[in-house]
Amino acid sequence: MLPGHASRDRHASRLLRRAIRPGRRPAFSLPGLGGVLRDALLGNDLPVIIGVVVVSAIVIAIVNFLGEVLHASLDPRVKMHAEPLSGI
Repeated sequence: MLPGHASRDRHASRLLRRAIRPGRRPAFSLPGLGGVLRDALLGNDLPVIIGVVVVSAIVIAIVNFLGEVLHASLDPRVKMHAEPLSGI
């Protein structure tokens, strides 16, 4: 098992959660997802809320997928192909 790799993709969701949290100072005077989400929640702007949630979910899914592919390529014990189920 690769010691640091298995927990790396779990950290991606934590980093995204910290980026979304409102109250942070904007970087390079650009509003982040947290400011956009806060403004949408206060203004009851449902399409923007849904958009932030969907974009966050897609980013987390892609990072987790890339982490799994990287783990499978680095660890020879992990197989990339699926085997048919027997006995069902």
